[in-house]
Amino acid sequence: MGLQRKTFLIISFLLLACVQAWATHIRAGEITAVRISQTSLKFRFTIVIYSDTGSPIQVADGGIINFGQGRTIGSLQGGNRQTIEDASVNFEERSIGNETAMTIIEIEHTFDGPGVYVVSYTEQNRNDGILNINGGSSKQVPFHIETVLRIDPGLDVNATPQLTIPPIDRGCIGARFTHNPGAYDPDGDSLAYRMVNLLQDRGVEVSGYVPLNDPSITTLREDGGSPAKFEIDPITGTFTWDAPMVAGEYNAAFIVEEWRFSEVTGKYELLGYVTRDMQILIEDCDNERPELEIPADTCIEAGAILEAIIRGTDPDNNKVLVEAFGGVFDLNPNAAQFTPEPSFRQQPAEHTFSWQTDISHVRRRPYEIQFKVSDQPTDPDAPSLTEFATWYVTVVAPAPTGLNSAIANARSIQLTWDNYVGRNFNPVMKIYRRVDSFDFDPENCNLGIPDGSGYELIDQVPINQTNYVDTNDVRPGVNYCYRIVAEFPLPKGGTSYASIETCALIPLDVPAITNISVEETDITNGKMFVKWTSPLEIDQVLFPPPFRYELIRYQGFTGTAGRTLVTSTTDTTYTDTGLNTQEIPYHYQVRFYDSGDNLIDSSSVASSVWLSALGLVQAVELKWEANVPWTNKVQEYPYHYIMRNRTDAAATDENNFVLIDSVKVTNSGFIYFDDGSFNIPLCLTTESTAIL
Repeated sequence: MGLQRKTFLIISFLLLACVQAWATHIRAGEITAVRISQTSLKFRFTIVIYSDTGSPIQVADGGIINFGQGRTIGSLQGGNRQTIEDASVNFEERSIGNETAMTIIEIEHTFDGPGVYVVSYTEQNRNDGILNINGGSSKQVPFHIETVLRIDPGLDVNATPQLTIPPIDRGCIGARFTHNPGAYDPDGDSLAYRMVNLLQDRGVEVSGYVPLNDPSITTLREDGGSPAKFEIDPITGTFTWDAPMVAGEYNAAFIVEEWRFSEVTGKYELLGYVTRDMQILIEDCDNERPELEIPADTCIEAGAILEAIIRGTDPDNNKVLVEAFGGVFDLNPNAAQFTPEPSFRQQPAEHTFSWQTDISHVRRRPYEIQFKVSDQPTDPDAPSLTEFATWYVTVVAPAPTGLNSAIANARSIQLTWDNYVGRNFNPVMKIYRRVDSFDFDPENCNLGIPDGSGYELIDQVPINQTNYVDTNDVRPGVNYCYRIVAEFPLPKGGTSYASIETCALIPLDVPAITNISVEETDITNGKMFVKWTSPLEIDQVLFPPPFRYELIRYQGFTGTAGRTLVTSTTDTTYTDTGLNTQEIPYHYQVRFYDSGDNLIDSSSVASSVWLSALGLVQAVELKWEANVPWTNKVQEYPYHYIMRNRTDAAATDENNFVLIDSVKVTNSGFIYFDDGSFNIPLCLTTESTAIL
């Protein structure tokens, strides 16, 4: 980097020979809002303005606040506009260094009704010398920031994203510059970030604005590559300019959007956004960026203590300042702690992050904790370089406890469980069922019911209910297994860890189909093999053997289409012939009679496996399905094998299937992509078999 930095220094000296020192007025700012009433649409707006401390102009002299509803507050008289000094406004002003003052304006406003409102602040003068606005003649360019607020009764109460890291940062010529706003959403909404142009009025962009990656501003990155980079990470919010070439002041703007899932529309809805207009101070310096060490993203069960060491280092052996930002430090109760108090320390500087979580912290989205490390060069006039890192921590609700199952009768299973620890937050209890057991560890970030486990949601009940009777097509001889999960309401949301598993098996007092295989694929001469068990646990005193069975065939996976009595037999296997197995799936049912020829009961229906193929570009997508009373996702036998056969005219044996691959269906489901590497026509076969 040394040679590259020298090149930047030479360029900056030539271009800045006639540049004046930094001038006056507004450097940066943003507007945020919080709803402060549950019975009215009353919001508290916080306008934060950063200004040059050498300016003779005060922030309140020229500023106009517009609530987007006909009400404006500002220094110009007339109409319904009033001076800021006469309004009910709270002011706070303090110096934050780097010749910058931060003015905080708090004002309350009540909206008339639902709608989308653009709330803005406009003032006539930016500070002079902003190099990417009119070539540095920026003093006469107005400063304008906007926040969009959507008030929608269907989306509940809402506050805008809150920004915790000031928008004034310093950087070095030739060094990658980064910034993060430290944004969080009090309601747990999803945040997204994107760059926008600077504004000078409502809907009016700054005409002389040049983006920071424009060739007139910069052409090279820190590593010497080209073109320069000017972007913001849409997920983490880290803004990157790689790399400035000329010393001076620059401005850029981005917005922080908030999105919330709507159960009404079934999709994420944009609630609004906050605009940050920020300023970057680039200086001539020779410095290496400090580094941060943070833990890996994690999940923690509500009620546990989360502790971690955050470490800051510097390759130049300068002192470093490690700071922490985010909504976790504003929680009530049990805000997170960051100790010792941030200050410049000899590197490596270690701090302890500690957070006593509780059930009120549960939410669907992870908490974003931003860390910032700054170095302290030995030259007191040299700028500090910074680095940011984001730690994602998800607080997960505890698993429901005490789940038990018992047979209620021949067609139902009774479930009971304990009162849930988080019931005061009004979650619902979701009930999941699968056939046969599936083991997994509900811990770390394995929350709720994992994909591929085979559990299906069968119902949900109010959180104060602690019992449930399952009558959803419960059949004898099937091992039904259950887990329950607490689901917290939006907007915060959140899914608990799953409960322990409980299983119940109703005695097999009816026949049970255990195997259906396609023995021959053909339009007219197809064959199906069907196998079933006798009613093993039937009361033979009430229903004396020998038993007679009737095998009924239907077309398709369900329904009664094509109902046909195939055979009447005392055997428990049968080969069904003369079928169109190439174009039609079939399902079967067994009825049984005692020695007195009395119809006792019938089995559950079970279908053949149906395999379909879809031709793609240089690939074939295979999918298979079946409607059976057992499960085809079994942990002990998780793989389904894919066999392929040549069916072209040159094939020597059209029944010579070759194993080419396997699919772990517990993870991937019943789908496979054949990339066509064998370059031959395909013919595949599968089999549906019960695991008893």
